[in-house]
Amino acid sequence: MTIKRRVIGLIKFLSCAWLMAVPVGLWGQSEGDYRTTTAASGNWNTVANWQRYTSGAWVAASAYPQSSDGTIFIRGDASIISSTIRSIDQVIVFGTLNCTADLTVLDGTGTDMTVTGTGAFLTSAGITLSGSAVMTVLGTCQINAGGYFNQSPTYSGTSSTLVYNTGGAYTTYNEWTGGGSTDPLVGSGVPGNITLQNSGTNLTLAGARGTPGTITIGTGTHLILNAVAGDLYIGGNFIQNGGLPGLINNSRIRFPTAQFRRFLAAREPLAPNLLK
Repeated sequence: MTIKRRVIGLIKFLSCAWLMAVPVGLWGQSEGDYRTTTAASGNWNTVANWQRYTSGAWVAASAYPQSSDGTIFIRGDASIISSTIRSIDQVIVFGTLNCTADLTVLDGTGTDMTVTGTGAFLTSAGITLSGSAVMTVLGTCQINAGGYFNQSPTYSGTSSTLVYNTGGAYTTYNEWTGGGSTDPLVGSGVPGNITLQNSGTNLTLAGARGTPGTITIGTGTHLILNAVAGDLYIGGNFIQNGGLPGLINNSRIRFPTAQFRRFLAAREPLAPNLLK
């Protein structure tokens, strides 16, 4: 590993640690910013869930936030549902944002959208990153039934986790596009970890994929390797609580940086020809 790469890695680590630890109040507020009320729960369009920063103080909002407003903070104790088609910009998620209708992240000024290390972004609808908009995920990004990304989010940090919670068949799309090499690195389309949950979730890889972290296969879920070619590269552990990965043609599970293959909680032995 070169000195340059070590330095870049350290910078990324420190940046991620700061984003995960800093509370909302330390981001700084500006006139026109929005934040959720204490323990806010329910719909984005419910005005009572929001406060607006006005004349140097947080006050009850008179309208729910729009993309033209300032920075929008979803605090750590909040769980907000976006159930109507909308566009957003400058959104920072410390709690939970659940999209059940199509969402567009605009390429505006400042941060387009950030899911912090404590945050979770769930979707059962289409997510579009407009223009050069960036959605940065340090925490959890969860794909529910009907959810998908038209462009790839940018994962950051070893704690970033992509969760498949579809309860049915799903083929990897823009939410996970890379990592299919001997040295998978977190970044655009490459999450730090992968989890399959919700019995009936059957994930098929669209090609070679990988993650520098851990892949967890939950009870009643299945991971199916690509039908033509494309191996799965795992830099961390493989935790198998569900069914056997489907081996098709020449696809393999590879541990590029591991001295030993690391399988935890395997309920069934893996066929030797799956591994390399």
